[in-house]
Amino acid sequence: MKGIVIEKAGGPDVLKLVELDDPPLGDDDVLIRIAATAVNRIDLQCRLFGSRNSFNGGLYIPGLECSGIIIAVGQGVTEWKVGDKVCALLNGAGYAEQVAVSAKMVLPVPSNVPLTHAASLPEAAHNAWKVVSEAQLVRGRKLLLHECCGYVGLFVLQMAKCKGAVVYVTAETDEKLDFYKRHGADICINCKNEDLVTRVMEETRKKGFGVKLCKNGARMMKSFLFFFLGWFGQH
Repeated sequence: MKGIVIEKAGGPDVLKLVELDDPPLGDDDVLIRIAATAVNRIDLQCRLFGSRNSFNGGLYIPGLECSGIIIAVGQGVTEWKVGDKVCALLNGAGYAEQVAVSAKMVLPVPSNVPLTHAASLPEAAHNAWKVVSEAQLVRGRKLLLHECCGYVGLFVLQMAKCKGAVVYVTAETDEKLDFYKRHGADICINCKNEDLVTRVMEETRKKGFGVKLCKNGARMMKSFLFFFLGWFGQH
């Protein structure tokens, strides 16, 4: 099969298309013919800087998630069958034509969801759903997404709106804010051009937010943003 590998850290030119052996299928694995994969931040970091687990044996196959069709199942697998349309969370190796993965790391793809969309679900959507579930969002509760303009933040926004939450988004560019406004954000604040404290206190009538999600949570816990939370608010 063909796959994309990295032999050393560097720019996009270190990505090489090569011939690879087909992946071995374990008893508890499924073999997926990959239709699409996604680019995660960790993929970029491994390509740029390497990691402890990168380039084992001289090469590394990026790709932490994928979608496709199951073409074989291990002897111990009963919940999946050949022909199932799935997406999966991987330990790398998504930039290839096939991948073997534990059946426990596989999710079904609804018939009305394109595989090109489903490839981005296992990592980002799972993390977003965890955030929304733990936040216990209900109709009318206020959520602040502070500089969470990646696709995890986009999933959180859309899931929160489905729960009936009121979603505030901050970003440093109007382009990012326009994007989130189109996807349902109620209040968009340019935190580079506006006084964030003043605007937030005005918008929430000095009550703060029920839930706050920050890209740099540990650092933000020590900053003034911590005081944007209302009583019993969650960070």
